[in-house]
Amino acid sequence: MTKPNEIINILRHSRHDWLNVIQLIKGNLALNRPERVEEIIQSVIQQSQNESKLSNLNIPVIVADLLTFNWENHGYKLEIEVIGDAKDLSHYEQELHEWYSQFMQLLDQCCDEGTENHLLITFQLLVDETKLMFDYQGQFKEISLINSWLQSRSSELFFITEEQVSVNELFFVVTLK
Repeated sequence: MTKPNEIINILRHSRHDWLNVIQLIKGNLALNRPERVEEIIQSVIQQSQNESKLSNLNIPVIVADLLTFNWENHGYKLEIEVIGDAKDLSHYEQELHEWYSQFMQLLDQCCDEGTENHLLITFQLLVDETKLMFDYQGQFKEISLINSWLQSRSSELFFITEEQVSVNELFFVVTLK
């Protein structure tokens, strides 16, 4: 069971996020920008649908980390997208959690905090295969560490494909076996 202080902290962050959305809507209504209000609402709906799909993948440790990631200080903003129908990914959770946690720490270490950096992780859940796509847009201070880390990180349960790395962009796909 989650400790009361952890629950309070989660609720505090959630309340803060919702107040930000409400303030955006209120400000755009005051500026008579209904089209922007509609965009904000659609974005919130899409984010909620992605979070719901993510929560149904049976990987609670990963889901908790991903859904609370932006509540902490990082050199980049994280966005999650889930395409396809829910699957049970519990078999992959332990190894995948360790792998992506190391990657996220490395990304924090290598990204240039003086620029706006963004990471989109897309879960592509197809009938016959599952892929995780990592798409980073921003600046790196140290790209060689990223390159060498990616070269050594396949496992028995997944492998890396479609890798593209440059000073201001990183894209690769992790295919689950």
